[in-house]
Amino acid sequence: MAHLSSLSLENFRTFRERAEFDFAPLTILTGPNSSGKSSIFKALLLLQENVRGGGLGALDFTGGEHQLGSFESVLNNQSDEESITFGISLQLSEEDVFHCEGFDGERREVETGVESVHYELTYRLSGQGEPRRRRLKIGLGEETRPLFSFEVSSSAEVEGGTLISHERQYSVTVHGERFFDGSPERAEQVLSAAKRVTGVDEACEKIVGPLQMTLSEQANSPRATFISTVERACRNWSNQQQSGEGESSSEGLSSTEAVRRVLVDSYLPYLKEKLDDLEDVLKRCDHTGAERVTMRRFYGAEANQWFKDALEAFIEVHKPGRQRPPWIVERRGALKTWLQEFGIGDRLEVNRVADAGYTVAIHKDGHKQQLADLGYGVTQLLPLILGATTSYRSSSTLLVEEPEANLHPNLQSKLADLLISVVRREKPLPSLEGFYYEYHGRAIVETHSEYLIRRLQHLVAKGDLDREKVVIYYLGPDPEADDYIRRIEITESGQLSQQFGSGFFDEATNLMTDLYKYGSQN
Repeated sequence: MAHLSSLSLENFRTFRERAEFDFAPLTILTGPNSSGKSSIFKALLLLQENVRGGGLGALDFTGGEHQLGSFESVLNNQSDEESITFGISLQLSEEDVFHCEGFDGERREVETGVESVHYELTYRLSGQGEPRRRRLKIGLGEETRPLFSFEVSSSAEVEGGTLISHERQYSVTVHGERFFDGSPERAEQVLSAAKRVTGVDEACEKIVGPLQMTLSEQANSPRATFISTVERACRNWSNQQQSGEGESSSEGLSSTEAVRRVLVDSYLPYLKEKLDDLEDVLKRCDHTGAERVTMRRFYGAEANQWFKDALEAFIEVHKPGRQRPPWIVERRGALKTWLQEFGIGDRLEVNRVADAGYTVAIHKDGHKQQLADLGYGVTQLLPLILGATTSYRSSSTLLVEEPEANLHPNLQSKLADLLISVVRREKPLPSLEGFYYEYHGRAIVETHSEYLIRRLQHLVAKGDLDREKVVIYYLGPDPEADDYIRRIEITESGQLSQQFGSGFFDEATNLMTDLYKYGSQN
């Protein structure tokens, strides 16, 4: 199953120029207030809300947790551009399969060897004032040099509120070589020629099939190798069907152009599957906001929807049953472990009251207390634990804002361990002589907690956390500065690869220095 591996934003709120964030299993976002950290979450939540509401063809800003207001309000105020672009990369967790359906109607599965897919979505206001998607680009493989990329752009002219013309342009590139570029009319022209000259029943067998069968081998080969394969197929087909190589058909299209269109057409169902993958990943982003839960004895319609979803998931996991799947047992055990680790209690009790809402209580040392009687800190911490255990789904992305709010420094430090448990699962070795870790989920955390970050450094230095599984992004106060976005890694010795901006780790030291100075003067 695919998972989120990077996000780029262009002309979106703080980010005027393209800003890209490569996500590790655990990604930390930190920096001064109003530096742009929350824009990353808001962008994902905006896209998620639109996927749930009908798709990514247009952007609807009404409703949802993002609270972005309108399309105009998200445009960078230093830019003259009137479009925004989202770039999203997905890492495929297992070898991808290409489904090829030729003109003969037969559906084939071919392994591509592609490990990632990249999407770019550009939106601009339409004549009716609706933010419509004007450009979609899907690339297979590395973003910088994809094996295959497909791009469609739309342009529309509106006069007096009426659409008077609309054109859609397609572009297809394989290993850097542009294979097709044209309008729907041109595409239909080429496709007709390809069908007529090659024969409907023979097209896939003679041209598309052999090309796709070599796709996995060509994925890591020089571009020229793939292109020569295509050109060789074109020549062979041309020799069979026409009097001379590369001669034009009666419709004025060369054999090479026709074969290229056959190749392109065979990819389209596969690209639709990849767009479905993107929507699925966006649906699996679980958001835990900074304002989590109010202290109540009953959580009804006024409670946050994600908290009610977590409570419903808890009830589902804890339904009585003789035999439960291993993942259910794992979730039950994880929840109990973290309740005890944070000193909250021994057991959580959630009861559904008809369809009106829920009551929540904690059992500790043989006593039962309502959540509202346990203090505000526990009220804020419990949703985090539920989000990291009960609501956990394989390959999901957990978005957490300010998890340290209202927590003692010691508990802030423990949050690092909780977050790691979201993305890491312990698996026994086949020899039964030990275990290893698998990283499936993603956690992206916005925090100002020095203790949480110091704990991550400590875990890496001890060897309890692989250094490549965590990355820190520090966003500075000036979006126009060269070092506005700093990617910081943790070295094997637990040190940071570069320093944060002033006012973070150095604040306590500066205050102690001043205290010493003033004490000496007195």
